[in-house]
Amino acid sequence: MQLFDDFDEEMMIDIIEQRKNISIKISDEITKFSKEIPNVDFSSETEVPPTKMILSREGLAQIILHTTPDVRGRFTRFVVFVYAFGGKIFYKKIDENYFEAKLEWSKA
Repeated sequence: MQLFDDFDEEMMIDIIEQRKNISIKISDEITKFSKEIPNVDFSSETEVPPTKMILSREGLAQIILHTTPDVRGRFTRFVVFVYAFGGKIFYKKIDENYFEAKLEWSKA
């Protein structure tokens, strides 16, 4: 399982364009789940989709314009574009500091 920190924009675009079903290891420092949604149980696969409003044309434009170039900004863009292109991400806590993020794409 590859660490999300090692992904660059090209790798993210390839995953989305190729609709790859993969698992990624991502730190809680990036997701901020323990701080932002502390009561959610991630002991089994749990979906945390972005709001539908962000997936509008205007919302996507705002994400591109206002996210930072660091790993947190890349994560935000990645999640939003996975959902915008018909994918889903399911998170599962794998240890104190990391989640497995499992990408799945619809068959259609």
